[in-house]
Amino acid sequence: MPSSHISSFTKVDWASPMLMVCFAACFLIFMQKVFADKLVAWGFELFKNEVVVDEDLPPFLSTVKLSQAAEILAEEKNINLNYGVKFNDVDTIAEMKRTIAPKASI
Repeated sequence: MPSSHISSFTKVDWASPMLMVCFAACFLIFMQKVFADKLVAWGFELFKNEVVVDEDLPPFLSTVKLSQAAEILAEEKNINLNYGVKFNDVDTIAEMKRTIAPKASI
């Protein structure tokens, strides 16, 4: 009895999606190993350098504009009434309700 574990390349069967994913993964690994210097020169690599973050930025929720806070609150109310889902955290919504005009918005 012949086994159906080996997929042929001429017909599409149950193994075709995994075969395509395997080929794509092998192609990506091959490209990264063989053409690493060219990919870096073209900008296709994530560097392991630490990202410098400006620590003097104000907290996000204190820089939200009043119109944006009102929009977030209206969206949350609409989603909660129509679908019964809480889209945002409870503390985020409480902070949006306490929003005042920011000194500087981002």
